[in-house]
Amino acid sequence: MDPIIVTGFIPLPGHPKSNRYLELGQRLLDLGLPTDLYTTAGVADNLVVGPNVMQRYTALNSCWVLPLAEQHKPDLPPTDNPTKDTVAFHTVQLQKSRWLAWSSQERAANTFVWIDFGILHVPGITEQVILDFYERLRGSKLDKIGMPSIWPMTPSSLIPYTRPNWFCAGGLLVMPDYLAGWFDALVTNHTEKYLFGEHSSPGRSTSGPAY
Repeated sequence: MDPIIVTGFIPLPGHPKSNRYLELGQRLLDLGLPTDLYTTAGVADNLVVGPNVMQRYTALNSCWVLPLAEQHKPDLPPTDNPTKDTVAFHTVQLQKSRWLAWSSQERAANTFVWIDFGILHVPGITEQVILDFYERLRGSKLDKIGMPSIWPMTPSSLIPYTRPNWFCAGGLLVMPDYLAGWFDALVTNHTEKYLFGEHSSPGRSTSGPAY
């Protein structure tokens, strides 16, 4: 079974990249790969999709973390781009694992791949790079979750909760179907602990499953 790409786009008023995402996302969809697209009806009306794209309508207020964030009003990590790094933006970021889990429950595939809707804005990422990557996945049998890393991570790495961390870059996630639900539960659990104030220390040691 071919891998399923999962992607999503919820436009956020005032977000500096929202307008360009439509153009970038259309280029991703134009590759014709098997794709689940989570987006709003308004965005879907402005996209041209082929037969391999399954559109799943959603909205910001349907993201699982939004009511918790509005209730607990967490302090966001310091950022040099406050226009981008808002509660709404982080809400959509935390929805990625949920969309992956939903798709893994409804689609028959051994591998699910999250690719950011606007991934083609990243220097060095082209349509051909994505196609070549997808072809390599076709012949792979995964038993771990994979994602890009900007910082090296070891079992003794500290994860501070008071500033951004670049151990994992979330523009791409690759996982076997049977780990998608587990991964989403892990994301949900740690997010709730953070919102409920259980991660108040400046850092902690992390070890755990290899992603």
